[in-house]
Amino acid sequence: EDTKTGDIADLLLNALNNLEIAHNINPNKKDYDLVRKMRDTCYTLGVLYKEKEDFEKGIEYFEKAIRLDGSFARGYAELGNVYSKQERFSKAIEYNKKAIEIDAEFAESYVNLGDIYKKRNEFDKAEEILKKVLIIKPLYRDAYFSLWSILQDQGKYDEAVQHLEKAVKLRSEEHTSEL
Repeated sequence: EDTKTGDIADLLLNALNNLEIAHNINPNKKDYDLVRKMRDTCYTLGVLYKEKEDFEKGIEYFEKAIRLDGSFARGYAELGNVYSKQERFSKAIEYNKKAIEIDAEFAESYVNLGDIYKKRNEFDKAEEILKKVLIIKPLYRDAYFSLWSILQDQGKYDEAVQHLEKAVKLRSEEHTSEL
C-alpha cells in the first residue's frame, strides 16, 4: 500500500508541476480554475503525506493550499489536524479557529477543537465547543461521539450515555439509508 501511496503522490506532484508551469506562462491572468486545481492538488498531497505520517511534508502542502486560497477552510482544518497529531496544540487550535472564522458551520473544526481541549484536560472548553457545533449541525454524529467521550471522562455518565445513544442512532440511520 505504501508503494501505491507513493505512486499517487508522484502523479500528484507531476500534475502540480504541470499546473504551476501553466500558471507561470501567464501569471498576471487570474485563472481561478487553475488556482483551484493547484490548491486541491496541494491539499490532496497534504492528506497523503499526513496519512503516511510525514507531517512536515503534509504541513508544506497544506500551507501551499491555503496560500493559493486564503478562504480554504478545509486546508486550515487539516493543517490544524497535523499540528494536533504532533501535539503542537497551540498551532492546532489557531488553525482550527481560522477554519471556523472562514466557515462558521465547518463542523469538523469544532470537533477537532473539542478533541484538542480534551487532550489538554480543558474539559469545560471541550464540552462548550462541542455543544456549540450541535446547535449548528444537530445531526453531526462525530460531535456526539466526542461529547460522549468527554462527558464520560468527567464522570457525567447519564449525560454521556444520551450522547452515545444519539451517535449510535445517527450511525444506524446513515447505514439504513445506504441500503
